[in-house]
Amino acid sequence: KHEYVWHDTIGRTIYQPWATDLLPQEIDKNKNELTEENIRDRRKEIVFIGTYGEGVFGNRTEIDPFVNRGRALGYIFIRRENISFGDDQIMVKNSEIAPTLVGEWQKKWGYIPCRIFKTISYGHYGITNSPKVNEVFEGNLIHDTDNVKLFDKVINTKVTLDMIKSQMEYVKKHHTYI
Repeated sequence: KHEYVWHDTIGRTIYQPWATDLLPQEIDKNKNELTEENIRDRRKEIVFIGTYGEGVFGNRTEIDPFVNRGRALGYIFIRRENISFGDDQIMVKNSEIAPTLVGEWQKKWGYIPCRIFKTISYGHYGITNSPKVNEVFEGNLIHDTDNVKLFDKVINTKVTLDMIKSQMEYVKKHHTYI
C-alpha cells in the first residue's frame, strides 16, 4: 500500500525518506501533553527548521511567498538550521505554523523531507507544498502547490486536537526508526 522507496525515472537516484527522531513512546508523551489550551496559546510565528537555500536544489523561492504572505498578516518568521533536537521540538511546539516546504527540484522528484514526520510527532498538523508528501499521508495534510494559497488554507482550516493526534498516531505507527 505505501511505496516509500523508489528510483527516479532515470534510475540513478534512490529516494528513501527518513523518519521522526522520536520513538513511539515519546510521541505518546507529546500526545498526552497536547491540549486545546496549548494549541490556542501558540505564538504567531512561522517556524522553519532546515535548509533554506538557493540554486537548483534550493527551496527559498518556495518558502519566501509563504513567509511573505504570513508577514503581511502579522506573523514572525523564524528559521534555524543545525539546532538540537530539544530546541527543535520547543520551537515547533510553541509556534502556530511549522510547514514542510520543498523546492522545485524536490517537488519534481518526490523528495520527502524528515521535517514532516518530526513536525507532526511534535504535535503539529502537517502542512506542505509537496504532492508526494501529501500522498504519503493519504491526502490528509493541508496542501497546495501554490504557497500563497497554502498559507491561506493554513489559517482558514479549523484543525482540531483530534486531527493532530490522529496524524501523530499515524507517524507513530509508520514513520519512526522502529
